[in-house]
Amino acid sequence: MSSSAHSLEGLPAGRPPKQRRTVFSSTIVLGRVAGVEIGLNWSWLVVFGLILWSLATVQFPAALPGRSWQTYAAMGVTATAIFFACLILHELGHAIQARRDGVTI
Repeated sequence: MSSSAHSLEGLPAGRPPKQRRTVFSSTIVLGRVAGVEIGLNWSWLVVFGLILWSLATVQFPAALPGRSWQTYAAMGVTATAIFFACLILHELGHAIQARRDGVTI
């Protein structure tokens, strides 16, 4: 008997083994797309905040001086949200292709 068969003993048929949670596991599950879980880790919130802060307080005021701080904040939130949406779509593409190639996700 193979070692993978031993690791599945005692599990109900048709149910995948439960994955161990790590510090890099999804903290907030947003849903599933094409069978792939989409989730956020707590670290994404930190990175989102840093990118937002950098854009709203440094980049946009330097590029477009004379606007209000609310305008810079709105621009920063919008740009950061679009960046993260593109990143999620990019990674989803990798996951879908991996699944097509038979890789377990």
